[in-house]
Amino acid sequence: SDWSSDVCSSDLENITLGEGKKILGDKPVIGGFDNAAGSILYTGTEEELRAEIKKILDEAGTKGVAIGADCTISSDIAPERLELIRKIAAEYTK
Repeated sequence: SDWSSDVCSSDLENITLGEGKKILGDKPVIGGFDNAAGSILYTGTEEELRAEIKKILDEAGTKGVAIGADCTISSDIAPERLELIRKIAAEYTK
């Protein structure tokens, strides 16, 4: 890719993380979750989060991928929830 940035948020053009990887090639991408209030990021059960993370990583792979939510997340999200998401992603296997 001739994209000049070192990293790109996948929501830049409202595309999935996997689509971002295809467009940017070896460049790292950040994203995957919708950060809107009421989205799975905030309200999903552990199993729903696990399924969503699997879906994201099945499509995007794990090399050069950082799971996130748009550019920001609400400051009222519990750190324990973010740790759960990190743990689930770390346990991912295809």
